[in-house]
Amino acid sequence: MGKTLSGLKMSFQHAMITLKQEIERVIICKLIEDPVSEVFSDTSFVAGLIETVADKWSPEKSEGGIEFFVPEEMIKDIEQYLSIKTTKTLSEGIILHPVKSMAKGFEVRPAGKEYKISVTERDFSSYIKEILRPKLVDLLFEKDK
Repeated sequence: MGKTLSGLKMSFQHAMITLKQEIERVIICKLIEDPVSEVFSDTSFVAGLIETVADKWSPEKSEGGIEFFVPEEMIKDIEQYLSIKTTKTLSEGIILHPVKSMAKGFEVRPAGKEYKISVTERDFSSYIKEILRPKLVDLLFEKDK
């Protein structure tokens, strides 16, 4: 009887942990992943971010211009947006590279440099989750403390 009760208790605790993780996952998905995915699907939003980065980028940081790596399916719309909206034209050092395997967002690096800055849907979601997850867990499960 003692072993059965102990086994039931352990099974219950495991089920509660699994349930809490699933609740957390669903809420995170609704609060972060869905909206971030929607925003990064908007080519105008992504092009606007690229425009802002290009306008704020310090020319002395990259003598050869700035390279942006963008999803292949967005490149034409981004080129069109930048040619109309930005003060820096594509001929003034903004270089766009299509990337077939990139989902949503972009990566930027100074031309000829080895480092890059990634502004993708996955990166942005991960960053927000890292900040919000501890607060969300505290909010949802504060009775457990």
